Amino acid sequence: MIDPAVLDRLAESLPENGEPSYADRIAVRRELDAESLLRLEESCARRVFPVWEAMFTGDEQPVRVMEAALAARSGLARELGELRVHLDSAFDRGDEAFAAIYAGNACWAVARDAVGDVTEVPEGDGELEVDPAEWSPCFYASIAEAGGAVWEEGVGDNEKRRAFWRWYLLEAVPAAQAG
Repeated sequence: MIDPAVLDRLAESLPENGEPSYADRIAVRRELDAESLLRLEESCARRVFPVWEAMFTGDEQPVRVMEAALAARSGLARELGELRVHLDSAFDRGDEAFAAIYAGNACWAVARDAVGDVTEVPEGDGELEVDPAEWSPCFYASIAEAGGAVWEEGVGDNEKRRAFWRWYLLEAVPAAQAG
């Protein structure tokens, strides 16, 4: 169980760009058991799914695959592959679709973790050093909500990013731990 004072400290010390350090985010993940971590990831993906829906009205494939994976906890290789192709092909819509695609990827990553090892942490010092196929659903959700990653020039809203990570630390993590 993560001490609420630690989460409060992290929320109060967010940098100007609004994103906690990779090391801090990994430390939080490592403190959660597998079930709590899946609840947290699902919560993050559901928070930003409206970003997907706004761009791809009526397309429920990402959330359907996520829900199926959470229910089955195994298999679904074909469905995960089909969703991956679907998300990759959505890039054809151009830059305006990127935030929505990140939201779809958050659902895909929850499904990936539900049928795999949710507690596995990729090696690296940050997402730029990690294969995007290994990014956390919560990181995908943060860039969906902010409209871009901190390293993307001219996109992304630091205040929205900060709001996401404050919610994550002060509401989502405690709720996931509580069950």
